[in-house]
Amino acid sequence: MNADTSQNTSPEYLSLYRAPAAWKKSFLYFGSTFRRRRHALVVDWLQSLNLPRPYSILDLGGTPQYWSYWKASQDAVITCVNLDTTVASDHPNIQVVHGDATDLSAWPDQSHDVVFSNSLIEHLYSFEAQERLSREIHRVGKHFFVQTPNRYVPIEPHFYRIPCFHFMPYPLKLYLLRRYRCGFYGPIKECTPAEDLLAEIRLCNQTDLQKLFPTSRLAPEAVGPFVKSWMVFSS
Repeated sequence: MNADTSQNTSPEYLSLYRAPAAWKKSFLYFGSTFRRRRHALVVDWLQSLNLPRPYSILDLGGTPQYWSYWKASQDAVITCVNLDTTVASDHPNIQVVHGDATDLSAWPDQSHDVVFSNSLIEHLYSFEAQERLSREIHRVGKHFFVQTPNRYVPIEPHFYRIPCFHFMPYPLKLYLLRRYRCGFYGPIKECTPAEDLLAEIRLCNQTDLQKLFPTSRLAPEAVGPFVKSWMVFSS
């Protein structure tokens, strides 16, 4: 989906592209720091469950590469559910199933010790689809962990080069995405793919997550006064 940014050499593009270089390094640094902290919290949470080894993890939207860095993966049999048919595994205890995380009918109720979802639920287009995912997580998992970026934060992580991108009027967001590198995405010159990406991402706020996971514990990941993202731990 990402176009080759080297083809756009207009002065206005180069100005926007070069200006956030230090911003990008800071964003990636803080992102890496939070991932390490989150990793430690999840490992502690898994250990607190006292699950028999090996326990089963169903990772919705994840990849084997993600788990290869986790010591916890040595104690688990992991299944990654991913729509991307290019995702594959060469790890003996990690398999990949290509499918839709909002339809887990291939697995019976309470079939996995843990359901894990990291930065997936915001990519489902609508609250109705997020509800379907929540129902499936509750159905197939004995325990679950969900992480997602917070809506009410100045930096949208998918479009981190442009502060408050997600609060801008839709025509302006579409214009910027089609013309500039906005973060992990862009420029996307064709209108339809750009529109589809903007429609795909629906960030959750605390109220949304309380509706989706009413009996769970919500833990914030904070940067100063802002909640960067939310973590949901099953009770």
